[in-house]
Amino acid sequence: MKKNYTLTGVFIILGLLTSCSSDNGSEYTPLATQVIADAVETNQNTSVVVNIFSNDVDVPSNGILTVTNPSHGSVEIQTGSTANTILDDTVLYTPSNDYYGTDTFQYTICSASNAQDCVSGTVTVTVLPLSPVNYSLTNIPYATLSEYNFFSGNMADQIPVYGVIPYEPI
Repeated sequence: MKKNYTLTGVFIILGLLTSCSSDNGSEYTPLATQVIADAVETNQNTSVVVNIFSNDVDVPSNGILTVTNPSHGSVEIQTGSTANTILDDTVLYTPSNDYYGTDTFQYTICSASNAQDCVSGTVTVTVLPLSPVNYSLTNIPYATLSEYNFFSGNMADQIPVYGVIPYEPI
């Protein structure tokens, strides 16, 4: 007894073709851009390049990128090597002279076709001091040695270390 499967296979293929024919593209909804907060570290008086798009999702290549100024430094958009796209753009953060601590700035991506279609993200920059002893470089030299606060307690109880500071800092 010979079975005929040809007709069944034709109906399955026709069914698949007709189920895809209703996708005419008129109901296309673009994916929403998702920005994820960034965090970077740099040393005091040292700039850092922030690749802000490295962890974001569905960033439009033809979008418009803007940044806000941080409280304790400056930012500059650095255009990437690929023309007509923001995907390879980066931001250069430069801390204010002698500043250390935490600073933040915002970046905003807007659609090129609709200036009201925007999303924003936050970049947190931790600026590390040049020395483990935190002091303001603008106040140096201090009037007395004790104002430097290099150590606490009795001098005889300190642990000697090599380098510029003769005792382990607090």
